[in-house]
Amino acid sequence: MKIIRNGKEIELTMDEVFEAHKEFVTSFMSGELIENHDIPETDADSLANRAYDIYCDREGYTEQDAISEAADEYIKQHQHQ
Repeated sequence: MKIIRNGKEIELTMDEVFEAHKEFVTSFMSGELIENHDIPETDADSLANRAYDIYCDREGYTEQDAISEAADEYIKQHQHQ
């Protein structure tokens, strides 16, 4: 994939594109977990990675489905502590 940054064309590897996508999506998911699921900021980033894994692994899951499932798992786990 090619991008233009500061007037220069840069070729990104597939790994770089994947990592950029993952960072973008997990950042969004982290914010959603904090704002809409009352997940503490200290746990939101790691839980966002779990939500991203769910999103990637489950056919037909939307980002919101994955966020909700990860939040539900977190809440169930922390209710028993």
